Amino acid sequence: MPNPFYEGPIFFPALSDEAEVKETKKEEPIPTPVPPPAKNPTQKEPKPEDKAKEKPKDEDKDQDKNKDKESKDKATEKPKEFRIDLDGIQNRIVALPTEPGVIRTLAAAKGFIYYSTTPIQGLSGPLPGESSVVHAYDLKEHKNKALMEQVERFALSFDGSKLLYEAEGSGGGHSYGIIDAKPEAQPKKIGDGALSLSSMRSEVDPT
Repeated sequence: MPNPFYEGPIFFPALSDEAEVKETKKEEPIPTPVPPPAKNPTQKEPKPEDKAKEKPKDEDKDQDKNKDKESKDKATEKPKEFRIDLDGIQNRIVALPTEPGVIRTLAAAKGFIYYSTTPIQGLSGPLPGESSVVHAYDLKEHKNKALMEQVERFALSFDGSKLLYEAEGSGGGHSYGIIDAKPEAQPKKIGDGALSLSSMRSEVDPT
């Protein structure tokens, strides 16, 4: 028997907004793709070699710090001590085969030993035929060579390449010159490498 109170199926509304979300998704426009920026034909692309040469700034800073540290270490490094071992030195001394003479000045450089000799003095003065000479002994050839005669004093440069000499000049004065320290076949003469001291001035403080 049909129910007199039945009025047909009852429909309930949706409790969520899922349907609205689906509709909004469908209505959203699809974004159009943006093309990449056009390349400048005049601009050259960097080569791989150039990219490899480029170093990061942090790496350059580290290298500068290391260089500064090495320079500081070298500055604080103490020089090596130079000591002559006197024990048994008589067995290590080598006598140079030179003629007997009065030696006044002695100097050494790479490959050479320089010394000056003066005439032997007698009761009546210097022996005739003798004069002061600057000698250079060649340690490689084991030969003694006369570098310059009539020299009163000499001084060797720090690197041993030049020699400053003092000789008796005209009028009772003195003459000075600078010559090469390496000996040649013939001795050098007074006046070689002469220095002009005419414009030299000196300051005198009488107090």
